[in-house]
Amino acid sequence: MAQDKAALAALINSNLPDNTTGQITPQKHREVSTQVMDSAVNTVETGAQSVAGLVDFTGGLQSGGADVITGAREVEVLRAASTAASQAPSAVGTPLQIEFGAAQVGIGVSLSVAGAITCTETGNYALRFKLQKGRTGASGTSILMSRILVNGSQVGISSAARMTSAEAIYIVESRVAASLTAGDVVTLQIIRDSAGANFGGLYSVASSHGWNLAPTALLVVSRIEGDV
Repeated sequence: MAQDKAALAALINSNLPDNTTGQITPQKHREVSTQVMDSAVNTVETGAQSVAGLVDFTGGLQSGGADVITGAREVEVLRAASTAASQAPSAVGTPLQIEFGAAQVGIGVSLSVAGAITCTETGNYALRFKLQKGRTGASGTSILMSRILVNGSQVGISSAARMTSAEAIYIVESRVAASLTAGDVVTLQIIRDSAGANFGGLYSVASSHGWNLAPTALLVVSRIEGDV
């Protein structure tokens, strides 16, 4: 059975004395060898192996040849929200890039007034988007879709809201974790799908009680940090 280092040391001292001739028998040697085997982690074992207690890796940890982040945590590096009353495409089938308020510089990323998030420091990031999709004074069924792009190419799935009410508001959240290289640009688009009516966009909601504005679009960027 598996033993810790102290138990193995005691077994070795008991079964394999270093200054007594004739005291080491095949049985005692086998017992020590078996216990050492049971207590070791086999580097070529294909089955799951258990490691009890704390493990302190002084070097890098890899899985399948790739670095593994240990002690991973998300640290918020940028937060922004649009102050616009609405953000709406000009027509069916015409995408609109979403903005998130004033330009700002975060840690490892920057935001343009047009809503482009540029990576300024290579790393692992998590990006969260919150949209208030809706429409006003409309009839028929509207389909408003959104997607996330990195360097102009979509990543992940699209999100959709199907609206039949003239004054509908739907909260849609999307999140993507990505390894970004300095210079990469992340954007968010919405589009009125041609299968629906030519209505719909993002609409803010003001509070009648003095609360802060519920914005058309919210952005939170976090950096995923840890040791490799």
